[in-house]
Amino acid sequence: MQDESHRGDLTVFAHSYLDGILVAVTVACFATIFIGFKCFETASWLAISLVSALQVFLNLTQFNIITHNFIHTPFFRSRAANRAYELICCVPLALSFTDSKVLHLTHHRYTNDKIDVNTGTTRDPTSTYRYGKNGQHEAFISYVGLGPFREFFEFSGDGHNDRIRRRIRMELLMVGAFLLLLAWTSIGYFLLYLLIIYISQALILAANFCEHYGADPDSKLADSVSCYGALYNLIWFNNGYHQEHHYRPNVHWTMLKRVRDELGPNSNHRVVPFAHMINLPGLRPLSD
Repeated sequence: MQDESHRGDLTVFAHSYLDGILVAVTVACFATIFIGFKCFETASWLAISLVSALQVFLNLTQFNIITHNFIHTPFFRSRAANRAYELICCVPLALSFTDSKVLHLTHHRYTNDKIDVNTGTTRDPTSTYRYGKNGQHEAFISYVGLGPFREFFEFSGDGHNDRIRRRIRMELLMVGAFLLLLAWTSIGYFLLYLLIIYISQALILAANFCEHYGADPDSKLADSVSCYGALYNLIWFNNGYHQEHHYRPNVHWTMLKRVRDELGPNSNHRVVPFAHMINLPGLRPLSD
């Protein structure tokens, strides 16, 4: 279900020339790192704070939108170009792309499942129920605040085949080398960068929480939350069509609006207005 009009005679991109905009966001992530590093010693704290806030927003967009779309629909025709882009995607958030891909595809397989009574845990490692009590979602604050530390300490190569383990090790070595270089050249900016990474990862988890809170994990037609705000979907490349994405995960982001009709009137999935961040516990927003 791809739009052939976007393909045309593309020689670089595999699906749409519009993926070039997403690649530009990745370039912008690196630009803010460079600007922050160069200006850290001389700029005012106000300027550094503004650049850091922009970096957090770009990191959130990079992982939650750009890397996410790339996992499902790799941007380039060339396998070498796709692998090179995978390595590039590791740097802004200091994460292994391959490990993130495995975790995300596991998330799609089990989509925010509840705790299994036999295993005492969830199969989806990012499930909002994983550390919840009495079969409920975990508290938003602890899910977001503790999540980055959990992901760091719970990382394991167990269960991966040798090829995937090698890729993960190589990616983490590359990230480690980058962080060591930052620490060696500017310990102050290195510490700020770690804070930026933590805030970015916490917001990524906040977005995941809002994309699934209140949904029905037992229904493939209602296991995610959608929002159809025009500005939100323009800025974030149709990310609001989240139930549609879970229903047809390999549909290119430019085509997700069409999947809305496929769901039909019987999906009864949760829809919130404006943006996913409206879908917080206690707010109980009216559906669109």
